[in-house]
Amino acid sequence: EVHSLSEIAHLASQIAGCPPPVLRPFPEDRKPIDIGSYRTDDTLARDQLEWKPKIGLQEGLQRTLEYYRAELPHYLTSGSAEPACRMPEHAGAIRRLQYVQTKSL
Repeated sequence: EVHSLSEIAHLASQIAGCPPPVLRPFPEDRKPIDIGSYRTDDTLARDQLEWKPKIGLQEGLQRTLEYYRAELPHYLTSGSAEPACRMPEHAGAIRRLQYVQTKSL
């Protein structure tokens, strides 16, 4: 399936019970680093590993959200305005995450 970033963002926010994303123009000073459109190709995985997807985007996003709702405390220290990621490869890295209260939490 091919989905735009906007479609994915809207679907994810809908599943999470959050307001729809706010779309803003890409900053002019960042255009030189914009990769433009991106589309993955799973042909190699299908051919060499005999793999094929079993679930669609909506179910995959739902499962991902359910996982992180249950497991987020294992990754982040909650209650902090700027929670530090506890994954070893991110040790000491400051993350600019914000906790958002949704109707389903």
